[in-house]
Amino acid sequence: MNKALAIKSYSEVPVDVSAFANYTCNGYELTYQPINLGDYAIPNTDKVKSVTIKWKGAVDDRFGITIHDTFVDGRIFPYEWIDNWYQGNVKVKWNKVNKINIKAGAINTDAWRCYASGIQIHLRFNYDK
Repeated sequence: MNKALAIKSYSEVPVDVSAFANYTCNGYELTYQPINLGDYAIPNTDKVKSVTIKWKGAVDDRFGITIHDTFVDGRIFPYEWIDNWYQGNVKVKWNKVNKINIKAGAINTDAWRCYASGIQIHLRFNYDK
């Protein structure tokens, strides 16, 4: 009996966001204030063409995420609201990368308060688009 082998065109990574339980940011510092969410081994990083970012939670003023050397600003990135998640796709080009470091946090643009709470992040590394 022959069975068809299904080859996935992506790798999904569960991002550990437990660090956001104690996340604080300075409301008077007008900048991106990320925390390190760790290093992740992604198969065939040189073949990854894009990353689908899904996130949800409460952020003041904006959400930002850095995936290896790719920074995504929630204000200018074209997220769509789908199934209760902000979702978007960013093109990447990586060469000889063993592990992908992920950082995320608030981008504070208005002096006074800054926070990120209830953050959840899902990343899908796409090999075909």
